[in-house]
Amino acid sequence: SYHIDADLAVKAQDTHGLQVFKVHSALIAAASPVWRQKIYGGEYARPKTGDWVISMCDVDENAAGLDVIFSLIHYKFHEIPARPGMSLLHSIAQVANKYTCVHLLVPYTAKWIEGMDWQMIMTNQSGDDYEKALFITWVFGEPCWFYHTIFHVAYRATLDANCGSLLSGGGVPLEQYGLPSGITDIIAKTRANAVSKMLSMLNASLTGLLDSSSQGNTACCRSEDAAEEIKEQCQMMQLGSLIGGLTKAKMNPVPQVDQYKGSALSLGKQLEDMKVSHFKIPGAKPHQDSHANCGFRGKDITGEAMPEGIDLPGDLIQVLKGKAMRSGAYSAEMF
Repeated sequence: SYHIDADLAVKAQDTHGLQVFKVHSALIAAASPVWRQKIYGGEYARPKTGDWVISMCDVDENAAGLDVIFSLIHYKFHEIPARPGMSLLHSIAQVANKYTCVHLLVPYTAKWIEGMDWQMIMTNQSGDDYEKALFITWVFGEPCWFYHTIFHVAYRATLDANCGSLLSGGGVPLEQYGLPSGITDIIAKTRANAVSKMLSMLNASLTGLLDSSSQGNTACCRSEDAAEEIKEQCQMMQLGSLIGGLTKAKMNPVPQVDQYKGSALSLGKQLEDMKVSHFKIPGAKPHQDSHANCGFRGKDITGEAMPEGIDLPGDLIQVLKGKAMRSGAYSAEMF
């Protein structure tokens, strides 16, 4: 119960079971237009006799987040967490977004985002921190962490093996984090572009080696002063080790983009872990070896395919700006 004059019981179901919140109807109606519609719109009218109850047992209502929001509405500021953990902050953001009451968080937004920064750094972004942080910063309109996390979420994302729907790095349907379709579309496109670019570059390297060998030239050996016999040997070493690496990674033949369900991040790691050989001049120091630039380089491919940033569309930035003004996260320097 949040108030001595509490007149409404709100029942909600979450992972811990049934939760009952006793609230003051006029206060929550004043704080949220969604609650105002629920209370005064006719669907949950006050009964003439008996208890007044709103039951939402068929959905996950994020009870922990509701508790914080109801505490704010009823002036129980001493019960508001100074630095909520990532899961609680995600729950608060989900409730504030669902009930259109993010304005209640204005006194806390800056400090909570600062605390989120600390958590992201100290936990080394474990579990689903990136996905939760992305939703939190979307609701708050905080552009710095939103920009920082969206490409991490995109590169960690996978596809469901059966239906092809987008999953988080932990295998959870991305839609469960509350992200709007416009954001998930950007994530899906970013992942697909990165995977497509890496597989295309990988296939081009393999095809180039195969074509050069079948045509009898040594174009894939980049040494300028090696004898033709050495160039041929260098090229065959590259081809053999690349095929071996692909076979070990279960990528021989190179998969088509629509066949690959893993994350761009895991694909990049597979490419970087491939040990592709080339001819080395015995006893030569690296700067003296004319074959130093020969061969496939996974890091070069991943660096080009997965840049640390995404060009966000202008209309999305404007939406973030509007959200930041409502949540208290806005500053002219950010936008």
